[in-house]
Amino acid sequence: MIEILKRNNTPTSDGSFFNKRHQLQSKGSSRGLPSPPPSSRSLIRFKSHFPIIKQEDGSTPLPSSSSASLKVPKQVLVIALESGDLAFVYVDGSRGARLEFIVSTQGLSPALSQACHVGKAISVDPLSRAIAVCAWEGSFKLYETNDAAGLEQRLANGQSFIPLRHEKTFQVPGTIVHLEFLRAKEENLVVFVVLFVNKLRQARVLLYEWNTAEPLSRAAQLGQDGLRIPERWGLPLHIIPLTIPTFFAMICERSICVGKAIDITNGNCKWQQFPIPIVANRDQNLVTAWARPHRNADYAQRNDDFYVVKENGELFWIYVNHSSGSYGPNIETVKSGKLAGTVGTALTFHEIRTPTSSDLLVAAGEGSAGGTYMITPKRPNTPSNRDPLFIQEIFNWSPMFDMDILNLKTADRSNLSASRGRLYACTGFGEHGAIAEVRHGIECRPATAIEHNEPVTKVIPLPGSAGTGCFVLLCLVLGTSLWYLPYNTLDASDAADVISLRTGDNVQTLIAGVVKGRAVQVTTEGVYSTTLNEVDVEADIQVPTPRQEWDCPAGCSVVSAALEGDDVVLVLKSESGYQLWNMELQPVSNGDQEEFLKKRGEPLDISSQPTHLDFLNISGKYYLVEASSTLNFYELNPDGLLVPQAQISTTEIDEDPNRTQAQSPVCESVCLLESGGKTFLLCGLRNGYVFYGEIDTGTLEFKPLKRVKVGRLPVMLSVRDDTPDKALAHSTFSLFQLSIEESELVVSSVVFNQTVETGLSQTRILCPEPVHSLATYGKASVIYGTEKTLSKIDLVRNTTGQWKFENQTVHNVDSTPLQITTRDEDQIISVSSTRDAMAIYRVKEDPSPSLERVYSDDQERAGRSHLHIKENFFIAADRDEGIVGLWMPTECRVTTCLTRVFEAYLPNSIASLRMGDLRAPWRPRNLELPGVISPDSDIIGTCFDGAIYKFTILNEEATKLLAYLQKCYIKATYQPGKSKPLDHREVEMMKEGSLKHISGGLLTEALKSTDGEWLKETMRDREVFEELVFAVYKSAGVEVALGDDRGLDDVVMEYLKGLLGGVVL
Repeated sequence: MIEILKRNNTPTSDGSFFNKRHQLQSKGSSRGLPSPPPSSRSLIRFKSHFPIIKQEDGSTPLPSSSSASLKVPKQVLVIALESGDLAFVYVDGSRGARLEFIVSTQGLSPALSQACHVGKAISVDPLSRAIAVCAWEGSFKLYETNDAAGLEQRLANGQSFIPLRHEKTFQVPGTIVHLEFLRAKEENLVVFVVLFVNKLRQARVLLYEWNTAEPLSRAAQLGQDGLRIPERWGLPLHIIPLTIPTFFAMICERSICVGKAIDITNGNCKWQQFPIPIVANRDQNLVTAWARPHRNADYAQRNDDFYVVKENGELFWIYVNHSSGSYGPNIETVKSGKLAGTVGTALTFHEIRTPTSSDLLVAAGEGSAGGTYMITPKRPNTPSNRDPLFIQEIFNWSPMFDMDILNLKTADRSNLSASRGRLYACTGFGEHGAIAEVRHGIECRPATAIEHNEPVTKVIPLPGSAGTGCFVLLCLVLGTSLWYLPYNTLDASDAADVISLRTGDNVQTLIAGVVKGRAVQVTTEGVYSTTLNEVDVEADIQVPTPRQEWDCPAGCSVVSAALEGDDVVLVLKSESGYQLWNMELQPVSNGDQEEFLKKRGEPLDISSQPTHLDFLNISGKYYLVEASSTLNFYELNPDGLLVPQAQISTTEIDEDPNRTQAQSPVCESVCLLESGGKTFLLCGLRNGYVFYGEIDTGTLEFKPLKRVKVGRLPVMLSVRDDTPDKALAHSTFSLFQLSIEESELVVSSVVFNQTVETGLSQTRILCPEPVHSLATYGKASVIYGTEKTLSKIDLVRNTTGQWKFENQTVHNVDSTPLQITTRDEDQIISVSSTRDAMAIYRVKEDPSPSLERVYSDDQERAGRSHLHIKENFFIAADRDEGIVGLWMPTECRVTTCLTRVFEAYLPNSIASLRMGDLRAPWRPRNLELPGVISPDSDIIGTCFDGAIYKFTILNEEATKLLAYLQKCYIKATYQPGKSKPLDHREVEMMKEGSLKHISGGLLTEALKSTDGEWLKETMRDREVFEELVFAVYKSAGVEVALGDDRGLDDVVMEYLKGLLGGVVL
């Protein structure tokens, strides 16, 4: 079996920002986390926890060399990969505006073979003299770093950036929970503490010291057994170093304790304790993360105040008072509101202090979406009654509880050449979870790229008159640019010099469109029109097109605009206020621009600048809607004049009188929906709500109904002309479908293209125990599982003609069924339970209905999910990160055990297995690729943490060939003594020659490798290699054709490309 890695939405490694020492005082900044290097990309194993990524305060950064090529970076990101490598990442800014991430790696060869979790925690000395990396299994490594001169010499010699010089391994009698460096009293000392739990479940703290004037081998533990943490404090969770030398704060389950390093060696546990506030009764939420605002270098050197957050999002500001307390600093806790969703270990602050004296906070968790927040810290005795100001949401689809693949027929998607599936999952996205479309099956690839130094706020496409290309008007924050995209090549070219629309810096475009073959652009300074002809751009000699202009009156500027046919409505701002100007576009001939734009009637005074201005078609009449906190309707009469008709207030429904201005119901968008012969007006508000009500299309009388929250940011509404009963709402990086049912607004997180109208009646049966799984059986039966039973019920009609469920049989089981599937053709029932990867049942009708267990796996496994592949072959996943292939015998007289075909191990435990077609249309499926079982479908597995895998079942010949290739690649790439990118169980199976699981991630690396060393390794035993390759093609009845221009290595590369080139994830 080959496994293809993978798609995931959570990071996996543990990292720290690493600053080298030098005389200059400076602070670098991180621009983001790049992709891992090609040599380790598939080695990053995705787990269900967020990484601890933090920035250490380096007081002595690196220098700037006179040569750009020898410049030592001021700041380096250190990442511990699960492959057993340390990755060092820094930004090279020598190319001006273009930033390049430089990545180098060094292996972490564990001293003990069982230490397979090296890198689960990492810490950097405050002066960047040492790095500590720990494994959970009771060992950690201390590394001495190179000085600036040594690093410059390495770079001058053309060597990679590896700042590590010497290492020493320490053994700890237990499971390491945390390690952290402290500030030492003397500059030449490195002091750090290690928190661990021993076999007796006792939490203890150890103290270590290293004098940098001596070799690293002299680093040692101080004291023998360390300090035991009293059980009444609860489990210790975090260690926070303080600016006072050797002092630190330790966060436990129930309190925050302050101690100093010397107490660890003398056994003094009389530390100061400060309780963690309990917001509600029975509050069992733990502190999952802490973070200290940097703000500036002086603040970071003198202040110890920090934030802590509980897993439910409750945030606390911890004020550390240095001036009071005989033992050490005192701590006061201030409640600072609550963050949306759950928060894991991802919590950090932006370095730069904002102009509003607030901190920019970034938080995320495994169970919901994360976000960025603005928060103002409070002093003691001044708790905050407001939650931190939400700025932006960070998408996260984990945890993924279950998923399914919906296979769409070609008829449903007539514009596509082949049917493909769509992957839907029950995810943690949103406030309460949602059904998310994780994989559609159609890839979106960038066709062209247009680079700008400033953000693009709006993209306005303008089709050309000849139909051979499209003009794209890009509205920038401080300007406008125009580009031309020919449909045949999509090669973007700057069209600003040829098409005479207003472009350049300080040109702010409000709206644009094509009216009767001419482009009309409205900016803050006026209205402009010109022709859009592709020939003008593609001509060898380019001549600017003629342009018509209408400039604003002196002292005025355009702040909003709307286009509909020949009508252009402008909102002009002057010293006296705001006015609505109704203008009419005039035909243009021979370049005459005198009558290009004609004013209709006198301007209308309005009270404020509109937040929304557009035309709305109500029963064939066009109305102009000008909105802010009220909606004003204007009708275009036969003379083209704007006549006020109605006014609707968004505050017609009572709401919180204490709302702030940012939460006020300001209108951002308007649309109409039809339902049940009625018309409803929907208004998207700035505070994330949709305000709606019924509107009379004749009199415009409005009956407000409700205000429904759909997001946290302004709601933008849009409606298609062919679906007047549905609207799309965009808010907080989410897309929702809106509809009206019986005057109630229905908000759906997943948008379906097809509408299926069905009649639905409810029939319920009360079960004595909670139901863990169920499946339909036959035409009118259901099989369901509880904790201790497997039951069959039938849907029957009683004497009065009503349908009801009737119990047929109950079968006692020794483990809870977690997934049930049925097969109609042979009436078998497949069950995965907490003690069986899979068991097969059949229904016996004689002498009375009963369930009979006929087959099961011969080994007890904590089952989770299974999937029928073909005929009698299944694959099943268990909770121990394993997948097993099982064959059901045709006769149960000989054995009642399922035959185990293969066994594989993965980095994650698979929660759901499904089969479908998720391949993109331009990636044709190779149904004739030898060695592949069921090549016409994709096998997809998902994990709770959001990871997605694709699996391919291989025959024995293909498995042997790929196992040989994988072995040769590992041998050529990973030198002896370096940790292998495989699970230790896979390493043992590879040594035994019984490995039947191949890592698709490793083979993808081999396919991308350019040095060819691994191919030379395969050729060392050419006879064996040839036999393996020929056997694969012979199994499919295909001859291997070799020639002068097609060698054996070419055949193998083509085969790998066929296997891996069509990966859908």
